[in-house]
Amino acid sequence: MAEPNATSTPETAVIQVTSLLGALMLRRTCFDQYQQSVLLAQGAAQDTILVDAKRLAHALKGMSGWATITINDEQLVISATGRTVRIRTADLVFPKWPPFESTGPKAVLGASELAWALTSVGTDDTLPQLTAVSFDDGAMVTTDRFRLTRIKYAESGFTAPVPSAALRAFAKNEGIVYVEPGKCSEEVDGWGSNPWVELTAGVRTVITVTGEGQFPQWKRLIPVDAPVRLMLHRGDLLKAVDGDEITITLMPTGKNKTTMTVRSVSDGMETEQEVKLIQTNRYEPEEPFTVTLRSKYVKDCMRGVGSGMVLFDASAPDKPVVFQDVAEKQLHIIMPVRPSRQAKAS
Repeated sequence: MAEPNATSTPETAVIQVTSLLGALMLRRTCFDQYQQSVLLAQGAAQDTILVDAKRLAHALKGMSGWATITINDEQLVISATGRTVRIRTADLVFPKWPPFESTGPKAVLGASELAWALTSVGTDDTLPQLTAVSFDDGAMVTTDRFRLTRIKYAESGFTAPVPSAALRAFAKNEGIVYVEPGKCSEEVDGWGSNPWVELTAGVRTVITVTGEGQFPQWKRLIPVDAPVRLMLHRGDLLKAVDGDEITITLMPTGKNKTTMTVRSVSDGMETEQEVKLIQTNRYEPEEPFTVTLRSKYVKDCMRGVGSGMVLFDASAPDKPVVFQDVAEKQLHIIMPVRPSRQAKAS
């Protein structure tokens, strides 16, 4: 069973191993996440044992192929590749497992969609509402106050903040990930009737309570019919982004013609790259347009756009810039660098 994400340190150092009819179930919890894996097995014995997680991980090192697992009152016995390991039971009480009940339809996601949604998730523990992924009626939204990501996965869906630590465990998963809203019918660890979610992919399931706090009113941040809309190759922009900050300059060069120049600045170094524009949807300039952005934010967002072409929307040097795919399902908003920082960088 995979280790919990680094942002959620386990409070229980044990794993519950249960043999079932034709399966082996492993459970572990950090009281924020309840993690379960069910592996196919041959056999009909039914028993449960608690073992030290580190000892179990050590025992499995060097083993490969099929293993024979025996559970009795005092030890877990694992035999494979000519090696037999016996682990004594841990003298602890395992926490009660949450009795999850579904309350709505599942969100059906690809692992890449989850990874894209996590692009802008917050990491400030003093703002816990920003460390979650907001599932909002068919969209996943994250923000750290400096950028925002919105990924549309369906026409509609449930609404709840899902802890990013639980979602990260599935972002590298192959295949489909299911996220289902629900509740616990009984009080568990003082959470009572708070909303819960269940994440499932393959043999793995994670049940977790939803996040707390009010997620920002993000829809008002998306500009409507921004005066600047351009289409360009995602790869060309990525190649031009370097250093700590970039300044994007749009320059009118003739009737219905515009050039984009990206100037990258870092300590003691400056580069300038012209980026070819595929199409100018909207831009009737009276003078050049410039905006300065953090290079890391642009790179992160560009990696989170699944198409080869991106749309660039802007309205003013001090207003957010929007990058999105041509289908407008993946959207990334970046706040510009403040003028005081621009002066310091130059």
